[in-house]
Amino acid sequence: FFFSFHVNNRCLCPLGYSGTFCEIDIDNCIENQCSEYGFCQDHLHNYSCNCVPGYEGPFCEVEINECSSSPCKNGATCMDLLGHFSCHCAAGFKGETCSVRMNECLDRPCWNRGTCEEDINGFKCSCPFGFSGQYCEIEMNECDSAPCLNGAVCQNDVNSYDCFCPEGFEGLNCEINFDECTYGFCKSNSTCLDLVGDYSCICPPGFTDKNCSTAIDECSFKPCKNGGHCHDLIGEFYCSC
Repeated sequence: FFFSFHVNNRCLCPLGYSGTFCEIDIDNCIENQCSEYGFCQDHLHNYSCNCVPGYEGPFCEVEINECSSSPCKNGATCMDLLGHFSCHCAAGFKGETCSVRMNECLDRPCWNRGTCEEDINGFKCSCPFGFSGQYCEIEMNECDSAPCLNGAVCQNDVNSYDCFCPEGFEGLNCEINFDECTYGFCKSNSTCLDLVGDYSCICPPGFTDKNCSTAIDECSFKPCKNGGHCHDLIGEFYCSC
């Protein structure tokens, strides 16, 4: 040390020391201005603030925004925390900074034999016929589209449906009006008219009933008078007087 003496032999101390003989190192941290996030370190003529992680500035008064450098990748959301950051990854990515592309199809997320395809947002399922939904988890009711026609009853099945046709109709969707005349119901050379779910026979003279199979007895009306004898013929009669 270098000492200077007054006439009364007292020591004039250099900056940073005190005491009768300048033997005391002055603690500059007594007037500590470091924030609660800094620790004061004494030096010869002054002091410095050692900041905890996440803070900076002469007095550790500035919180560092770890997200300012955009560390999160691929559309991830950065959350600034004390001394570090956290990335909330977009669908299809993982890792500390969301830099790793995930193959979500490895987990086989698609149900009911759906086909998994990688997508920019993660994955998508291509569903087989009869299923829908994000994971092909919804079994479709094929009867919702009312495929059965002409009053038929629809019954839903896995991947398909069945139509129970009313009388007179046929086909996958009961779309065909069946021609009942092909069965030959009408007899006695009668004419058949096909109707919806039914038929009608136009009988020739001398025949009756639905199928024209019954011969009309023209003598049943007793057309012959004065004791004449009636002879029934097809569609007519004659009298023997």
